Amino acid sequence: MNKFKKRFLISIFCIGLLVILVNLPAWAIEKKEEAEHGVNLLKEAWRWVNFIILAAVIYKLLATPLKEFLVTRVENIKMMLSNSSDALKTAENKLQEAEKIFDGLKEEMEELRKKSRKAMELEKERIAKETEEINEKIKEQTKNNIEQLYRKSKKSVSNELISEALKISEELLKKEFTKDHQKILVGKYINSLEVLN
Repeated sequence: MNKFKKRFLISIFCIGLLVILVNLPAWAIEKKEEAEHGVNLLKEAWRWVNFIILAAVIYKLLATPLKEFLVTRVENIKMMLSNSSDALKTAENKLQEAEKIFDGLKEEMEELRKKSRKAMELEKERIAKETEEINEKIKEQTKNNIEQLYRKSKKSVSNELISEALKISEELLKKEFTKDHQKILVGKYINSLEVLN
């Protein structure tokens, strides 16, 4: 006999005992009345036959569905425990993967910080170098502009001085240049033309 049948028979026995104990006072009163009137064994046997038939019918009707229900319930509980165990393992694995990813992200962020600092330093150096080169070019351009302005102003002053010297020379020549001087000059000019021919 399997465990389920043993338990079921024990349950039936306990229910029967409970019915007997509950009905014992009523039976005692009835027995007293029967003792006065006499014991009816046929009536008593019929009650026990009815009780056994009722217990057998209940057992027959409920044994298979109850057994199936309990077996199904046990299997469902086992499956739920297995699924929850699998889900717990999966969740733990995902948590470990997430922690690894998080650690990787921390390292990656630190690496990015280092790279950005290095890039900023390089950019700073490049900008400083370009600024220095631009300053040098500006200085060179300013120097060239100053030199050109100096030459132009020097030339302009020279031209003005020459112009003033010419004016002064002309005025002096006009004052001192006489007809004799003019004749001498024309003579020299004619002599030089003759030498050329």
